[in-house]
Amino acid sequence: MRISPGLSSILRNFGFLLGSQMLTTLIGCGYAILLARLLGPDLYGTLTYGYSWYLTFITLTYLGLDMVLAREVGRDPARAPSLAGSTLALRAAIATLVAILSAVAGCVFEPNQTARPLILVLSGALLGRAIWLWCSSAFVAFEVTRRQLPIDLFFRPLEFVIVMLTLWFLAPQNILAIGIIHATLWWMQAAVGVFIVARKVTRIDFTGLSAKALRLIGTGVPGAIYTMTVTWFLQAPIVLFRQIAGVGDTLGHFALSMQITGYLLTIPYLVGSVALPVLSRSAVRDDGKTRSAARAMLVAIPAVGAALSLLGTWLAPSLTSLVFGLEYLQAGRILGEAIWLLIPISLAIGLQQVLFSCRANLGLASIFSIVGIVAMVALYAPLARAFSYHGALLATGIGMSIWAGGIALALVTAGILSRPPRDSLAGVAQGNLP
Repeated sequence: MRISPGLSSILRNFGFLLGSQMLTTLIGCGYAILLARLLGPDLYGTLTYGYSWYLTFITLTYLGLDMVLAREVGRDPARAPSLAGSTLALRAAIATLVAILSAVAGCVFEPNQTARPLILVLSGALLGRAIWLWCSSAFVAFEVTRRQLPIDLFFRPLEFVIVMLTLWFLAPQNILAIGIIHATLWWMQAAVGVFIVARKVTRIDFTGLSAKALRLIGTGVPGAIYTMTVTWFLQAPIVLFRQIAGVGDTLGHFALSMQITGYLLTIPYLVGSVALPVLSRSAVRDDGKTRSAARAMLVAIPAVGAALSLLGTWLAPSLTSLVFGLEYLQAGRILGEAIWLLIPISLAIGLQQVLFSCRANLGLASIFSIVGIVAMVALYAPLARAFSYHGALLATGIGMSIWAGGIALALVTAGILSRPPRDSLAGVAQGNLP
């Protein structure tokens, strides 16, 4: 079987990015297991709530710049240094403002004396992590994701070791110490990432930034809404649940189940990220292969997702209590239902990449993503109060389904799905990607 250059690029960069993300995920899982056992549901829930708080705010720093960088570098490599400098400067400036906003909001709206200082510390982590996320997007855009793996291989185990040593010997059950370590290491990782990009990937040109800023922000709005939507659907439910259930064991169980669901979303999210530059080249050639990819997603994601979700519903309670301890059996029951959320959000993520590559109907997709978020927020409190976590998951699922359905509608109205189909699944199997 002959593998085309485009498919080879996707597979190669996906392999390195998957390796990096799997390393982060595996360490994160081990980290979560030990933290959950050492802290207990109460403190673990508060810690995860703090993480969800700043990760919800960090989406405001994206501005869709990662999508702009991936698409424009694929279309016009000669502009790479200018694009790198402009997107980095914008990301850093916005991240500074958002970090301040996160800290102020924490002081005003969070009354809990344990959670409030944690939010302040993690707001400092926000800036460092935002800059590292820019570095990660640069590695993807320039199709050199092999540069990311060694950095993650160093910093993620380092955080794990330092936190465990701190909890065992210096500050047992001190979640503020965990937050300080977390923030410090993200700043260090960001500095290393920028250095590697500048030395090994592309020159970073900051000239003419003011003239490019508004154009880049305008171009990136659909991508910004997309990234914010993905993160809010995964992180905002935890923040909202805390407002209804308060801090305590119940929050810990719900937070752990949503955290595991986010880990399981890693593979579809990464496939979409590394496919965007290749799909963009295909869209420029108008060879119809983006349509084939969209049709394949519509068939494969629901089918595979349903099968895996049925298996997860059966195994989640026993596996969660086995891994995290019997006190987390309730988290396993919640996870058995939460895992079904992967179907609509994975479908939305995959189809959105096709829209980005074709630059078609992005406004309609953005409207539906906003409607989905608004629907989740509007339904969350009444459903959660009436049905506890069942209602919280139902509200989240309704919002995700509105988003996925809206993207499918955008593809149809743009003519991407409505033209005569090719044998998409066979094409993918034979390596017929750009």
